Amino acid sequence: MNNLLHSETGAVGSNANVRSGNSVAVVDVNNDGLDDIVKLDGNRYVRIEYQQVGGTFNHVNVGDFGVTSGWGMSLADVDHNGYKDILYAGWGSGGALLMKLNNTGTGVLTAPYTLPGGGGIAGQNCNFMDVNNDGWEDIFVCNDVNESMIWVNDGAGNFPAEANNTAINFDVTAGTAAPNDESGNYGSVWTDFDNDGDVDFYVAHCRQSYGPGDIRRTNRLFQNNGNGTYTENAAAHGLASNDQDWTAAFGDIDNDGDFDCFMTKHDVISRYYINNNGNFTVSPNTISFGSMPMQSQFEDMDNDGFVDLVISGDNDERIYRNNQNGTFTDVTPTNISNGGNMLSFASGDLNHDGKIDLYASYGSTYNNPGSTDDIYWQNSSANSNHFLTLALTGTISTKGGLGARAFIYGAWGVQTREVRASESYGTLNSFQLHFGLGAATTIDSVVVNWPSGVQTVIVTPAADQFLNVIEVNPCTLTSASISPSGPTTFCTGGSVTLSAPIGSGYTYLWSNGATTQSINVNSSGSYAVTVSESAMCNSTSPSIVVAVNPSETPAVTASSNVVSCPGTVTLTSTPAASYLWSTGATTQSIVVMTSGNYSVTIQGTCQAWSSTTTSVTTLAAPATPSGSDVGIPTPQSVVLTATGTADVWFDAPTGGVQLGTGNNYTTPVVSSDTTFYVEDQQTNGGSTGAVGQTFNSYSSGNGFSGGTTNAWDIFDVIAPCTLSTVKVYTDTPGNRLIELRNSAGTVLLDTLVNIPVDTSIVTLNWPLTVGTAYQLGTNTAQNQTLLGTNSPRLKRSNSNVSYPYNLSGLVSVTGSNQGSGFFYYFYDWQITTPAVVCASPRWPISVYMTTGVNSSNVANEMKIFPNPASSSVNVKLNSAMTGNATVQLVDLAGRLVKNVGVSTITKDQLIAVDLSSVSAGVYFIKVVNNGKQMTAKLVVE
Repeated sequence: MNNLLHSETGAVGSNANVRSGNSVAVVDVNNDGLDDIVKLDGNRYVRIEYQQVGGTFNHVNVGDFGVTSGWGMSLADVDHNGYKDILYAGWGSGGALLMKLNNTGTGVLTAPYTLPGGGGIAGQNCNFMDVNNDGWEDIFVCNDVNESMIWVNDGAGNFPAEANNTAINFDVTAGTAAPNDESGNYGSVWTDFDNDGDVDFYVAHCRQSYGPGDIRRTNRLFQNNGNGTYTENAAAHGLASNDQDWTAAFGDIDNDGDFDCFMTKHDVISRYYINNNGNFTVSPNTISFGSMPMQSQFEDMDNDGFVDLVISGDNDERIYRNNQNGTFTDVTPTNISNGGNMLSFASGDLNHDGKIDLYASYGSTYNNPGSTDDIYWQNSSANSNHFLTLALTGTISTKGGLGARAFIYGAWGVQTREVRASESYGTLNSFQLHFGLGAATTIDSVVVNWPSGVQTVIVTPAADQFLNVIEVNPCTLTSASISPSGPTTFCTGGSVTLSAPIGSGYTYLWSNGATTQSINVNSSGSYAVTVSESAMCNSTSPSIVVAVNPSETPAVTASSNVVSCPGTVTLTSTPAASYLWSTGATTQSIVVMTSGNYSVTIQGTCQAWSSTTTSVTTLAAPATPSGSDVGIPTPQSVVLTATGTADVWFDAPTGGVQLGTGNNYTTPVVSSDTTFYVEDQQTNGGSTGAVGQTFNSYSSGNGFSGGTTNAWDIFDVIAPCTLSTVKVYTDTPGNRLIELRNSAGTVLLDTLVNIPVDTSIVTLNWPLTVGTAYQLGTNTAQNQTLLGTNSPRLKRSNSNVSYPYNLSGLVSVTGSNQGSGFFYYFYDWQITTPAVVCASPRWPISVYMTTGVNSSNVANEMKIFPNPASSSVNVKLNSAMTGNATVQLVDLAGRLVKNVGVSTITKDQLIAVDLSSVSAGVYFIKVVNNGKQMTAKLVVE
């Protein structure tokens, strides 16, 4: 799951320079069954990306709220014209605003207007919910400084007056003066926490600057009494937390059919609470978050049947996978921070594939849009898990089914989800109810409990479908899927027939407009079908992609750094029917031994495709050392000698334990045939070079910046290296905090250095990774502490400044934030490259026992040739042997590979040993006769 998400920002073609603050939304705005993206660009401009079949988007600029104080956003169709309207919760002049969409969803029906009495509210989170259960969407807005507010829909999409505590009495404590002003309302969620069939209401409280015990910090639970009234009852159910709680998320983490709770906390570690029949107890397990959490959401990100947890906030973001035992594991993708932090997010299925995606903003605390574009993160988890997605349409309840509760039953037991119009803090997640099924492919039943009291039961629906469920009328349609008649990837002139399920009374609407049960397709595209049993019961299939003459350009990946030792880089092509490398190799992967440019050509469906070239640089490696075997008549220590310049000795042909270094190695006492191995090593790199201006030079004045200026250098890193030292000049001693920052200004590394008067060499030893627009500067707060100025009182240069300053292939200093006429603070950068040690192949040197033969005479007594050998080898003895003898071929592990029996051996007799079935490697030839043996090494090629 660490490879869960990848950026699909390009799929949202208008996303450049769109920067949301805290408020983002993913929801089906136009009720076409596809989740859309609603952006609050710059905290004011409403931009909607309407999802199309196939995962593309149609961009519409809808309107402008006219203020930038937005903390919360929610959507619901308040006037039932088929398009969801937009609620904006702001602070002060922004207040609580409503924007109604027109009947095409392309603009506003009415200009944004302030709800009655909502002009001065300090808005935080906001929600829609049918508070009085009349089938119309009502409005709630959290108030940070006073009682929260509710506006009740008049049944025509209007909100004539604030309810003034008549719908829910928020005046819980006696009196209106602090601390009894009912302030501190932050995150809110409507949820049936006690499984009694009606929707309750929970508000997380946070009141900054007030200590533990202050009533304004205590969370509130307004329990639905089932008769249209609500009673505050958090303490009785274990939810009256007095921590500084920002949000509360409700989801069933243990699949027992009720909603558990997770609270994001700013003063203590965030925790989750286990629901047991409506009563909550604190779990002993905690969730770690690096800074202030602001958003949290339970969602099954990997479709394994258990909800996972997504958290974002100030300088951190986390995705925790449910371990299915009451604990969670951090599986946050490394790429999701995008060089900064994911301030906020909303979730939904943005390419209609049954997996939950995220739309994220990268602003700064608490609701500032920041300088980084929003990103659409597509769920790319690769597993075979299944899913079911329900899209609910109310006919007695609200059109969006707000507050409806779905249960699905199967081999897993029970899972449950709930339709909510906003939760957490200012965000809105999809109304569609998404269930992961794990490996299960069958579902026993689906039960939907509507706020109206109607219950819809669907028996044995198929897995892997998007099921539209409409209130009241029973729906027996079990699935909508597409069956292709053959391959969906083919060449020009081919076609495929796509068929929908056949059923009595079924009607069909394909994404290309066709209304038949089957369509014949001969062009590329993404195809889906909606199958209808009646106007109240239909199901939309997952999309199926047809590719004609597909582009199949292969990608080549390297197993390691492409600047490396010979034989350590493996290049691998994406899978294909066949491969032809530029080297002539025909395998999927090749091992690179020499420097050069490499590419692969594969046979695609319709033609051959070639990859781009991959350049590999192989570093120098020494030649294989050599040395002579040694025979000994009795156990003893032996000095082995090998050629080479930096020899290293081992006890195994690969890996193993290092025994010694140098040309000579003294063995321990050897009492049986033993082989040692020696390799030569060569160190590449590890050199130091300089970049930047060498010394300070200022044309006039003292060369120091003004007190308000704290400048920085800007540079690129082309290859991994280390910034070892820099030179600085000052006339004021003291501690400076030197910082390395990324292009967004986020501090990556810092070092506090006491700099004396005059010239100093500052040691940093910072590892630099490949990237652009890094910043090298000083910490303003530390400068203020030491000097009372923003400036670090380090000398700058304005003479002979000529950007860029390059250290070839490693670092380029491209400029400063004060323009190209100045070079700031840090001179004579010393850059060190990493050292890479390349080793030769290992050479075996054997110590063998010479029973009955003087070791010095073995070479004269026995000859083997050719050596190295391939198909056969000859053994010749210089003297005769009486009695039976054997010629043995033994491998390095002492195992007998060949055994040739000889009755008698005459002088100069040739004994041939067949090697045709012997694998390449190093072996020993042994001649054994009358209790004596002679041994010699043989290399088989």
